[in-house]
Amino acid sequence: MSAHPVIEQLAQLVRDEPSITVAELARKMGYAEQKSVYYWLEKAGFRSIRLFRDAVLTGRFPPDTQVPQWPAHVRDSDETFSPGTLPLMAITTPGVVRKQGMTIQNVLSDTLSPAGYSIVLATDDYVPLLIKGDLLLIEPGSEPSNGALALVWIPTKQTTGVYRHHRLSPAGPSRFYHPVTGQEQTDDIAMLGLVMGSLRMFAPSVPV
Repeated sequence: MSAHPVIEQLAQLVRDEPSITVAELARKMGYAEQKSVYYWLEKAGFRSIRLFRDAVLTGRFPPDTQVPQWPAHVRDSDETFSPGTLPLMAITTPGVVRKQGMTIQNVLSDTLSPAGYSIVLATDDYVPLLIKGDLLLIEPGSEPSNGALALVWIPTKQTTGVYRHHRLSPAGPSRFYHPVTGQEQTDDIAMLGLVMGSLRMFAPSVPV
């Protein structure tokens, strides 16, 4: 069963611009009021734009299909994207990629809370696990599980470090070990957050 043409047009606008607002949808559809958008969303069974967006971007729209229906897209040489809107693509044939309806910003928002941040690693002390220049994704304020990587502050050295967290018993103190050498960090430290992931660049800049 195919969706109503108006609903499909709204879905296409969300695929093309995942962060689009109801006001922008209304404007692009030529509606004078936002309530017209809400009318069609409710008619399609969606109580909010968030639920509709999630269904479209995860391939659950139309509801009777499990296969994402993203548009074919040829990436031209003059097409550029800002880092926050860098799209995720799937290669289908040489020179042709398919937009997956998400951006790197969507992926990071699923990994980090609004309080999350990133830092650039300034040392090669953790090779081969991490190397100098890696961009670490940090989630502050989370309780680390055993084996989790943590970003810590070492007051005696006035620097940060990345260590694996371990607790021998649920009520026991946290211990931190170097992720490569296994050496325990015995200095007093303060945990700044969990290392949720890292991004690594293989070239210093884009060739001109």
